[in-house]
Amino acid sequence: MATSTVDVTTEAGALSTEKVTYRKYVKLDTDKEGKTIVSDQRILAEADSKDKKTLLAVNWQKAEDDGFLLFAQNDVTTYNVKTREGFELLVPDEEIRMYVINTGLSTIQTARANAFMKAMKEGAAEPEPEYNDATLDLRVGVGEDGEYSINKTPSRRSLSDIEKLIKTLTSLGMTPEQQKVVLMSYGAALTQVSAATEEAAA
Repeated sequence: MATSTVDVTTEAGALSTEKVTYRKYVKLDTDKEGKTIVSDQRILAEADSKDKKTLLAVNWQKAEDDGFLLFAQNDVTTYNVKTREGFELLVPDEEIRMYVINTGLSTIQTARANAFMKAMKEGAAEPEPEYNDATLDLRVGVGEDGEYSINKTPSRRSLSDIEKLIKTLTSLGMTPEQQKVVLMSYGAALTQVSAATEEAAA
């Protein structure tokens, strides 16, 4: 397998590297002229798996089970920066460093904004957004703890029951209109259960 590497002089603890295996799976078809073409493809990386010893093999096997053929496999050396000096060692050019910073910043800000928009009010009779007609300053976030701020260390947040339901409905291929009908029925059911509970406790 042909590879290319860049010799990076590192200071102790400034940079770390990891070899990641990428696989390209494809589905082949034939066009009108009888030429073989790629009709669909999946790019799967070793890093996509939380548990490399188990989930990785399952992910690759799933692609094969779905009718995809292994088309190519390559190893990629990736880097993690530990210090500012390490970043300068990895990316010596200042203009490119700013590009990397702004690209990463854009990704993080988009993720925080999406999380902010997905937030739903708990206990509402019908689906209701947690925030509406609001302004989110991503530098400071929301509330005393700075929720959604880019300066707040991200933590894995448990999905609410409604968010789990939306995720399930989306995976089933339901349209937003179909999801709304289900969510409204879910909200009505919660209201009936709550009323029955209060009545029983009275």
